[in-house]
Amino acid sequence: MIKRLITVGTLAITMTMSTGLTKSNAEALQPRHVDVDNHEAAADLDRFLAALGASDQQQISDALYEGRSLADIAEANGKPAQDIIELQVAQLSEQLYLRMASGQLSPSDYYAQLKELPAIVYESVYGIAAESSTV
Repeated sequence: MIKRLITVGTLAITMTMSTGLTKSNAEALQPRHVDVDNHEAAADLDRFLAALGASDQQQISDALYEGRSLADIAEANGKPAQDIIELQVAQLSEQLYLRMASGQLSPSDYYAQLKELPAIVYESVYGIAAESSTV
């Protein structure tokens, strides 16, 4: 269970950090876009840390290693778990939209995945999927 929580937490951190890095390759090669993307990624990480009430990534990693969920981390720091859910749903919704806009995802797949997103993020934040799944 701890391994799965770490995996879910790492995935959440990775998604947060990569949100600003989803531009096309041509755009990414232009220095001004790279700078903007790096600032966006840093801002996303700051919002992620703020939603959890955490001071840095290491604090989150340590708590996940100890078996705590993202919801546990947020609540222990006086933050509502709903904030991290809303943040991750917004970030992942944007990533899905960019995938559809670039042709990597059909509109029907986009809407189907968008519909499932809140439940998936909720389970991830609370560690429900990791606890209820069987190996």
